[in-house]
Amino acid sequence: MRSQLIVLALVAAMAFCADPPVFFDARDKWPNCIMPIRDQGACISTWAQAFAGMMSDRYCIVKSQKVPLSAQDLLSCTKATNQCNGMFNYADINTLITASGIATEACIAYKALDAQTCQTKCDDNATDPVRVKCGAIKNDTTDDAIKNTIMNTGPVFCYFTETIDHKDYYDGIYYYANNKKRDAPLGVKVIGWGRENGIDYWIGELSLSAGFGENGYVRYKAKDGFCKFTSYCDPQ
Repeated sequence: MRSQLIVLALVAAMAFCADPPVFFDARDKWPNCIMPIRDQGACISTWAQAFAGMMSDRYCIVKSQKVPLSAQDLLSCTKATNQCNGMFNYADINTLITASGIATEACIAYKALDAQTCQTKCDDNATDPVRVKCGAIKNDTTDDAIKNTIMNTGPVFCYFTETIDHKDYYDGIYYYANNKKRDAPLGVKVIGWGRENGIDYWIGELSLSAGFGENGYVRYKAKDGFCKFTSYCDPQ
């Protein structure tokens, strides 16, 4: 029996670490769990939107329950002094998601405002939040590791500094060159990858509304300064 368990574990490990395919899209594998595109509005909160989105998708994949989680709760309950400046701290996020968790979107809605207090009650001021916790933040630093994580367990979070022409993106593969002028930091939920005309790309979901880019998504040229490492956690 023990030998059978060992063999099964080895087979599972080999399947997880297999060479990833050329194309993968989490929307195809988990159509009921990839949440709708978010809209950050006038507040630069893409990191909170992307991280909450990543956790929401993964919770659905694990629990088979579609429960959008609150980007506002994540934004308000970390220690950023200016919540709409796009900056964040991994240590603060790790503490929040492992110790208290993130409230649901239905409990604490997104307000797109600076200096929002970390809420102990839902927006109705009567109901206690139901919070979803995660294990510690994990990171992948190679393309194959990132792809295997997405393909086997769900979307991941990526943080990068956008370039000045990013806001003009409409469609196609976005070219992120080191010599382009930098603009604001952005958080992206990475849901897949592919190849077009010999060019590899990542599929990234931004919280800039479904009217941005390719229905809210951007295809980023791979190995071009985008997504040097990704982060994710396992909802509990």
